[in-house]
Amino acid sequence: MEGQHIPDDLKTGRIRLASVITLGHAVKHIYNSGLLKILLPEIKVSMELNGAQYGLLVAARQATSWGTTILSGYLSDRFVNKSAIILGFSLGLLGLAFYIAGNAPNYMGMLGAMLLAGFSPSLFHPPAIGTLSRHFPDRRGFAISLHGTGGIAGEVIGPIVVALLLGIMSWRGI
Repeated sequence: MEGQHIPDDLKTGRIRLASVITLGHAVKHIYNSGLLKILLPEIKVSMELNGAQYGLLVAARQATSWGTTILSGYLSDRFVNKSAIILGFSLGLLGLAFYIAGNAPNYMGMLGAMLLAGFSPSLFHPPAIGTLSRHFPDRRGFAISLHGTGGIAGEVIGPIVVALLLGIMSWRGI
């Protein structure tokens, strides 16, 4: 597409798509970085967890994320026209995991929430990057860098937001 004119309506649609995916990626990382860096240590203290229990919470989240990555790549290739649904499901699943974590009555409930929280990151990346690659064949690197920038912004913002919120509410409220 180098040197080829792109109609304004197509440019507008591509800009909107890149903005939504970048923002979604930022939101996902706000939650994930806030959870891993600020909330899990608070949960450890509040629930009086030992080191092994705490480590298992982190490992459970990472294990489901790892296990979901290949499946997500397959699904994003198999259901190319359903990428928006997969992305929405990913973010909704993250919200559900955080809701369950905030209401977990005990360690086993929290472990279940962490298992569920691991699915979301892996479900997001392959369809997001695949969609950007398809819609930006002429600027693929730039589009994918926007996606990455959203994630980095979320990693920076997440702990700050969560730390501020902990000043006015408990980790369960967050």
